[in-house]
Parts: sequence; structure tokens; C-alpha cells
Amino acid sequence: MKFDYDPHLSAVDIVKYEFLERSKNLPYLLTQSKTWGATIQEILESVEKLNWTHLRTYKRYWDKPNEDVYHSAEQIFMVGKSLVAVRLSVANRNLKIVETHAEINVFSDEEYKAHEIVLQFFDLFVPVLQQDGLDVRYWNWDGDYADSRTRRAQYPTFEDIQDNFPQEILPEVSRLAHMDPESITSKLVMLYGRPGTSKTTFIRSLVGSWNWCKFEYVTDPEAFLGYATYLMDVGERDSSGWRCIILEDCDSLITTTAKAQHGTSISRLLNTLDGFIGQSWNLIFVITANETVDSLNPALTRPGRCLSQIQFVPFSVKEANEWLKKKGSSKTVNSPTTLAELYAKLNQSEPIQTTKELTTTGMYL
Repeated sequence: MKFDYDPHLSAVDIVKYEFLERSKNLPYLLTQSKTWGATIQEILESVEKLNWTHLRTYKRYWDKPNEDVYHSAEQIFMVGKSLVAVRLSVANRNLKIVETHAEINVFSDEEYKAHEIVLQFFDLFVPVLQQDGLDVRYWNWDGDYADSRTRRAQYPTFEDIQDNFPQEILPEVSRLAHMDPESITSKLVMLYGRPGTSKTTFIRSLVGSWNWCKFEYVTDPEAFLGYATYLMDVGERDSSGWRCIILEDCDSLITTTAKAQHGTSISRLLNTLDGFIGQSWNLIFVITANETVDSLNPALTRPGRCLSQIQFVPFSVKEANEWLKKKGSSKTVNSPTTLAELYAKLNQSEPIQTTKELTTTGMYL
């Protein structure tokens, strides 16, 4: 009996209908999914590199950009005795944002075989998609709902820029940069210190180093922690794996006086970290502040709360001069110097003269 492809069927149903005799002897089914900033065609080209026996391909495209239908593709493979069904579909219909949802379903006679096949699939094309940059999602509150857009850019790995951190903090930033999902014991990373001490530089290296995690940047932290709908929209957006939510310059939200100024922001954050809400979300929060640890809310910095808590400091005089020498500069400094100040000196940028004390915000390094 000929099988008639129906795009409304799931990939699992396609296997059961078209390959009934093979699938009924494969009792174990494993399904996993992820979303990437890549086209369906890019992913299909990557899957071709796997040594899998191709059985079928089904494709469905929209004819006009405004049609309210999905752009999707299904492929069926044999891997040993196992049957593999891959479904790819557009995850975001905004034509300015390219995102594809990839779902893999493995029918197998052994659980370990299914897990091995899933790992082959995801490990194959993640590095390929990263050649032209990595995707970071940017969130903002639009008045009634959480809106987002994705931007692709180049991000360094920690090894690329480890010379940009003083020896005092190097062991801890290195430990954090080399973490994997099995190392996650808490969901909060606190980075604090005076402006220009490389907090943002380090976050960029996490994007380049944590290839097991999606990164998302909240442009308006006060609204994020101020509106429950905003927080829930972000939290429920994707449950396919670990996500890292970045909140920068949160001094006014996480100091000892924050509750009086911003109501329940701290309480909502704590509940999201390890309270009832947070138990169902694989979210890691990276929060930065320009304050000293003494000024931060003790509920955030208590023992056991943070996966990592790092105070970023300037380079010592010796380290700063060694850094300049490595960069090929003959210039020297005679006092502790931040990374931002070193780059300004290296690039021969004269500091702006001011008659009043500078604020503690800005200078993202």
C-alpha cells in the first residue's frame, strides 16, 4: 500500500505509517529538539555528512512570504537497526530572523543506541552553524508582552582572550568558562567590580565557550524583574536545553536598598533562581554590577546561592606593563589599571577631561 505524505502528521507518525514493519520491533523511542539561528537548507546540508542510510525526504515550502503556513522538511534514516526521523521547521516567522526548530526521533532496540544517535546529530552541525558567528537573542518589554530578536556575531572563546584577566581572578574565570551542564549546581553567576574591569569581555567569552547553552540578553532588567508576564514569557520561550540570561548593570536592582526602590524584584529573581518557578527552567542568570560586594543584597551572595561570584579588579602595575609589552607597546603605567584603560593607552586614546566625578556606569569591558 502506497503511503500518502500528509504534512500535518508528526515525524513519529510518518515512521509508524510508512515503516510499520521495521518500527514495531524497535520498542524504545527517544525524542529531543533544539532551535538554531540557521536555515533549513543549512541543516540539511550538515546532516548529509552523517554516515546514515537515507530512506525518505519530504519537503514543504510556502509559496509567498505572508502565507500562514510553516516551512518544513522531514527526513527518515536507517542507522544500523534504528530508525531516525528528523523534522525541521521554521521556529520564527519574522523574515528578519532566521530560526529553525530541529526535532530528532530515534526508534531503537536499545536505549544507549538512541542516545548515541542523538549526540551524533546535534554534535555534527552545531560547529558548522557557528562558523559565521553565534546567535544571541535580545529581549525587551513592549508594553503588553515580551518581544525579542536574534543577532548573529563573532564571539571569542576564553582561550582567545585569557590574557585580558588579572592573575587574581584568572583561576575562577577559567573554571567558570570551562564548565559543562553536569557542573551546574546553582543558577546564578554574579560579576561585580568597577567599570572597565572586563566583566562584559568575560561574558562575551562565555558565549564563545559554552557551546551547550543558548545566550539571551535582557535589554531592560528593571522591566524584566518588574513584570511577572515578562519574566514568564522569557522563561517559557524554550525548554530544549540550557539557556543563559544576561542582565547587565543591575546595581539599582540588587543592592541592599533595592526592595524599597523596586518592590518585589529581588523576591521574583530569587524565586526564579531556585524557588518553585525556577525548578522547571534550565536558566542560568549572569548578573553584573559596578558595586562592591558589601553593597549587594546578601540574599544573592549568601553561600550556596551562586554558581560563581567574581569581583573583577584592575591589573597590578606589573601585570599591566606586561600586557602592554605583549601588545607591542612601549608605554608603561605606574598604578593599577583596568582593561579599558589599557586599551585606551594602547590605542592612544586620550581620556575625556571632566570637572566632576564620573558616574559608575558604562565603559563596557
